[in-house]
Amino acid sequence: MEKKQPLFIKTLGDSPKARVLFYLIWTREMDICLTDLARNSKVSRTTLLKMWKSLIKDKILIHTRDIGRAKMFKLNEDDLKNYEEIEKILEL
Repeated sequence: MEKKQPLFIKTLGDSPKARVLFYLIWTREMDICLTDLARNSKVSRTTLLKMWKSLIKDKILIHTRDIGRAKMFKLNEDDLKNYEEIEKILEL
């Protein structure tokens, strides 16, 4: 049986970047480390590392805190103006 993809992924295509962005939007109220983001978005750590600098530079991710050696990041919600539209896209 084929797993149903969220509309967000169907619309943007099943790419690593789309999966990462989907997961970040879905968990926008939590902060997350790079390892957990890779695991939960089903993107390899190597692939995520390739896009990591641009996510930080473009301020899509913002640093929230450090837990031991782990740096925690969160989706920059300042750029997300219309949560209702996002929830509609995500089929929440």
